[in-house]
Amino acid sequence: MRKRTYTLYSLHELPTEARQRVLDRYRYMNVDDQWWYQLTVENWKAKLESMGYEDPRILFSGFYSQGDGACFEARINLEVWLGQSGLTGKYRRLRDAYSTSDVELTLRHSGCYYHEYSTLLESHYSGSDDRVTRELSDVESLITEERVRLAKEIYRELERAYDAQTDNEAVAETLNANEFEFFKNGRVAGDC
Repeated sequence: MRKRTYTLYSLHELPTEARQRVLDRYRYMNVDDQWWYQLTVENWKAKLESMGYEDPRILFSGFYSQGDGACFEARINLEVWLGQSGLTGKYRRLRDAYSTSDVELTLRHSGCYYHEYSTLLESHYSGSDDRVTRELSDVESLITEERVRLAKEIYRELERAYDAQTDNEAVAETLNANEFEFFKNGRVAGDC
């Protein structure tokens, strides 16, 4: 029987080059599941609800590839949306038609990608008042502009959360908290 003795190092004790290899190898360990973005998504859902977007569903892909972005689906509570936008008085006829269930507005995802332009606003007006139709057209434009702006904000916040979890400091913190030990070349002790 042979006996070998090895010297093990914590991350901060490794030579600089080996430490960087370890950080690069474990770069995405903090983003391997959905927990890293859950708080951001829940906060945005609450914000969207308060703005009149009911039961929002946030969809995203990321990061740093063409086609990445975020969008959201929701039914729109027009009374809440108009109130939060300060437009209740301006679009009184539309609000009245909504309150009698003559108007429905929904944001739906369309296509294969998730970005600010991948949701469509579907509207339905069952009445025949041209003034309501004009008001609805105006509001559709406003909601479309807003959903694009909000989708960009959601994506930027998700991207910041992702970057925070994949930077050297966060990866090192996770490795240290889990008491990883390494050989001098950066190989994890226990990896054979």
